[in-house]
Amino acid sequence: MKFQYEARDEYGIRKTGIIEANSIEEAEDILKKQGLTVVNIQIKSLEEKQKKRSIFKKKVKEEDLAIFARQLGAMIGAGIGIA
Repeated sequence: MKFQYEARDEYGIRKTGIIEANSIEEAEDILKKQGLTVVNIQIKSLEEKQKKRSIFKKKVKEEDLAIFARQLGAMIGAGIGIA
């Protein structure tokens, strides 16, 4: 099976990747032998299914969210009601 993982090395640097193993425990052991501390690990095929089930295709960009918040704050400051 393939597992997608997120781990940290000895310096705290985030590492991500895909590893082949027979079980999650075996995948964790392999990563530990490489000097990594596992933060998150899951079967890759499940993650792909979860992505396909998402009703939202794309995330809202941080820039767009900041613009929205700024404009909303300006409207509230001007006395425009939300309801």
